[in-house]
Formats: sequence, C-alpha cells, structure tokens
Amino acid sequence: VRCDAGFTGVISGFPGGLEGGGISSSAALTVALIHAFRDANNLTSFIRREDVVRLAQRVEHEWRGVRCGILDQGCVVMSKPGALTVLDCAEYQRRFAKADDPTTSTSRGTSATLRRSGSDDTDEETSAQNPLRWFGGDWTPSRHGPSRIDPNVDESGREVSKDFWDDGPDAGSDLPFAVVLAFSGIRKPLTRTGYNDRVDECQRAARLLLDASGRGVPRDVTPLLHMVTRDEWTAARDAMETTSAEILPANLARRARHFFEENQRVANGVRAWRDGDVASFGALVNASGASSVENYECGCEQITALWKIAKNAAGVFGARFSGAGFRGCVVALCEPGRAAMDAAESIAGEYARLYPDLAADAPVIVTRPGRGAFILRNEDQ
Repeated sequence: VRCDAGFTGVISGFPGGLEGGGISSSAALTVALIHAFRDANNLTSFIRREDVVRLAQRVEHEWRGVRCGILDQGCVVMSKPGALTVLDCAEYQRRFAKADDPTTSTSRGTSATLRRSGSDDTDEETSAQNPLRWFGGDWTPSRHGPSRIDPNVDESGREVSKDFWDDGPDAGSDLPFAVVLAFSGIRKPLTRTGYNDRVDECQRAARLLLDASGRGVPRDVTPLLHMVTRDEWTAARDAMETTSAEILPANLARRARHFFEENQRVANGVRAWRDGDVASFGALVNASGASSVENYECGCEQITALWKIAKNAAGVFGARFSGAGFRGCVVALCEPGRAAMDAAESIAGEYARLYPDLAADAPVIVTRPGRGAFILRNEDQ
C-alpha cells in the first residue's frame, strides 16, 4: 500500500508517571499511527480493523523485537465502551458481552443484570441501565479456542447494526466497578525480560505434547499450544502426575498448565460477566494473577508484591498483572465510588511502606474502561 499523505503528530494526554508502565502504550501508539495513515490516505475500506491489529503486531515483531501475540493490539482496536471484549488469538475472532437496554434478553433468553455479590441467589442490581447482552451466541472452549463465528451477525443470523461499531457515548462509567491501576515503578523493555523466553518455552511444550500424542508437527512448522487438544493435555498432565512420566520438563509443564487453565478461566469469565456476577469474575481475575506468578513465572519481586497488596485491598473484586507482567502495572476491579478511592489510597500506602524508594514514581489511579482507538476530528471537539 502506498501512502502519499502524511501528517504531523503530537503525543499528549498520557497519565502522568505511567510512561513505559506496561499498559500497552506501544500498541496504542502504533495503532494510532496506523489509524492516522489509514484515514489520511482514505484507506479505511481497504485496511480493516483486523489488518490494523496484524500490522501493529508486525511492528512489535520486526522493529521492537517483542514476539507478542495480538492481545494488546486487539483490545486497543476492538474494544467497545461498557463491553467485555473476548479475543480468540488463534482464529483472529472477537466477541462481545455488551451493556444494552434493560429489557434486552441474553442469547439464552434470560435477562441479565449486573450484581456485586455471588454469595446468594438474589441479584443486587447495581445499574438499572446496564444489564448485559451476549453477541454471537454462547462461547465454549474447543480445540482451537472458540468456534469460528462471524462477529458481524448476532445469534439469530441477523447482521449487527452498524451502530454497534459507531463511536457512541462512553458506557464504561455505568459499570458496577471501577478500575484501579497501580504502577510498580519498574520500567524496562520487554526485550530485556523473560518475555521472549516464555514464547520459546510454550512452543517447546507444544512440540513435546504433540509428539507424545502421536501428532507431531514437521520441523519447519512452528508448534503452538492451541494445536494441542484439551484431551491431549489432560492425558499428558495426568500421566505426569500419576506415573511420573517425563513428557515435559517441570517448567514447560507449568507453561502448558497456565495456557490451558487460562483459556478455561476466559470461558468461565465470560459466563460470569454475562450473568452479571462481578464477584465470580473478580475471583477468576485473581486466579489468573496467581497462575501468572506460579505457572507462567512472570513478574518480579516488586510487581508481585503489588499484586498481592491490590488483590487483598478492601473493596477489590480481583487483580492481576497488566500486560506481560515482568514490569509495569497491576490492574484491579474495585467497588466504584468512594470505595475505589479508598482502595487506591490503601494500595499506594502499603506499597510505599514496602518500597519507599519506588513510591515517588509509583502512582495509583482510578479509571474506567473506554472505547478502542478512533479518529477524533476537529468538528467533533
């Protein structure tokens, strides 16, 4: 594609103190630049959203040396305000659980309302205007993640209205939780962490599991864990646990465990979100954080300590690392309003007590989910 038109760019509006904080800023900047070039050269009908995701990933691979997937870029491009964005990184598919009209039913035909507690059968409605609707039918894990779907049609086969993609008002403020973002003060490029090593380890685990299943892959094919079926993983895991079979080295077994259990947490998290069970959703977020530490073995002393502080703070539903987890931030879902401010203050104070040298460069902010990348024109301001 030849781009004849250029532009003058200004980077502004970044929250103070979070530069290089591991909150997908490189993905956001790259996506913004691609959007700007695409718009300036009238290529919006030629370069689709999915293309923007792949191009931004290519920048990370070829120019930054980070062998990332599409999670960051996909969220930056695809996210909708007030919605849960579900990405299938193997099939390049996305789905949404979206805030909608209170009379709207879910795909299972039952009304869904957001509640803060999963301890009883009573739905405590925290926002009469914010039940959830599930676009695209039920999501269930399969060999390659979710089944192939057309994200532009609903469960009845009707095309989703174009308004679904249009930039509407920010509904994130209606959700029954706030987002607390806590920065550890640790900054370093992912190329100087174990991030790329984890990619290699997952590929080695995939090859060994496929060999053990009798479905080995040619040496010129990159083995990926999504190529391994859940049944094949379960059989290998059980054999290693009950017979001490040496199918995988211990560290590779932990990487595979994180992959398969994390995919199951995603499926369970979608159901909890769709059912309005924020407490169960938060518990899954906590479990994801624990697996990141124990099985994927990312993080460092300071950010792991920050995660433990955040998940145990009063009013917090759940917390985990933001991004790769080797440095940067912890993100927590918290009771909204005053409770979120109190949680942020508590997290900041406890972290400063443990790491006073980092406290001045470790802000904790309260925010909310927003929309994905979009073009803001002068007439829109």
